[in-house]
Amino acid sequence: MLDLYDVGGDRWTELIAMTREARQRGWWRAYGLGDNTYVGFETEASLVQEFTLGYVPGLLQTADYARALLMAIPVRRTGDELANDVVVRTIRQRHLAEAAAHDTVTLQVLPADLGAHAALASGFTVLNFGDLSEPDIA
Repeated sequence: MLDLYDVGGDRWTELIAMTREARQRGWWRAYGLGDNTYVGFETEASLVQEFTLGYVPGLLQTADYARALLMAIPVRRTGDELANDVVVRTIRQRHLAEAAAHDTVTLQVLPADLGAHAALASGFTVLNFGDLSEPDIA
């Protein structure tokens, strides 16, 4: 196909590497999560902005804190599912730390006296995909 579309031989290595990378399954698949899940989108985002009140944002939580919060949510989980969710969060944190080595991580805190704001009802996250020409996801 590269010959057919007259793509120069100097780009073949790059294009073949990109094709191989696109075929690789995301790390989250090993934990039962699909590609069209939040974690899949978050992994591809170039900017993740999380706004919360009343709890530490997910990607900044310790494993014990995350486990306690997940246990408090009225969603039935087996012990294995709970452990799986904590492991996934820990891996997400590691990816954030790796990205932070190259980018700036900003923790934004909304003041309690802010007044009416969407984050007062519950937290929310905005994912931005930079130069990928994809819309932001909130």
